[in-house]
Amino acid sequence: DSPDFFVKIGGVSSLSIPQLSVDGCSRGNLGRSGVGILRALSGEFLFAFSCYSGEVTSLHSELRAMLHGVKICAQQGILPVHVELDSLLLVRMFYGDIGVPWFLLREFEELVALQHHLHAVTQCFR
Repeated sequence: DSPDFFVKIGGVSSLSIPQLSVDGCSRGNLGRSGVGILRALSGEFLFAFSCYSGEVTSLHSELRAMLHGVKICAQQGILPVHVELDSLLLVRMFYGDIGVPWFLLREFEELVALQHHLHAVTQCFR
């Protein structure tokens, strides 16, 4: 589950809740996908990663981006974290407002197991 690319610069800032911005992408829907993450804290760049996530839907790619990002934050000791992503569907699934499609259940359950590392999950507009 390690990313293909990882960069870390600097250390953790003094702010209490760091923000993790994630975005998944899919070339087509079902298509070749990659996930990317940019972690910024009060404008300060801390780390970024990207990795190939297979041939999946755009929603699946968003979930993988979030899961990879939360895992990296946990490994780096950057907790708790506020996750921001552009998928309103995934945010609503995370809070239990709507059901999770069967093909996302395994990775979604991994994310739920890490929810104690999360301060909040919110949607941002692209």
